[in-house]
Amino acid sequence: HDVPLDLGDDNVGGIDNVRLTYDEYVIHLPGAPLGLAFGIAMSTLGCVAAVLCSEVWEGERRRCFARLVANLASTLVVLALQHIQYASESPSFLLMKFGSSFCGAFSA
Repeated sequence: HDVPLDLGDDNVGGIDNVRLTYDEYVIHLPGAPLGLAFGIAMSTLGCVAAVLCSEVWEGERRRCFARLVANLASTLVVLALQHIQYASESPSFLLMKFGSSFCGAFSA
């Protein structure tokens, strides 16, 4: 599957026409800013997870080994997500964004 970067595309199970309602006020949010916010959040979480992973492995002494484990884990997750994407009828934008943003930041 070729997953476009447009959350409003009908072929992608993305976010479209989101409405936040509070009393009589309704706020309409387009899909593109939500997609960007989700990508930024996933990248941030991936960076935080990478820092925590490298600090848990006894600081400086085993940091290289922790980075190797993080890279291998993120590679396995990306391969599993690609298999899930190819097996499904329609690609998921959120899975693609998780695989690229979170796993990319986790392995960096």
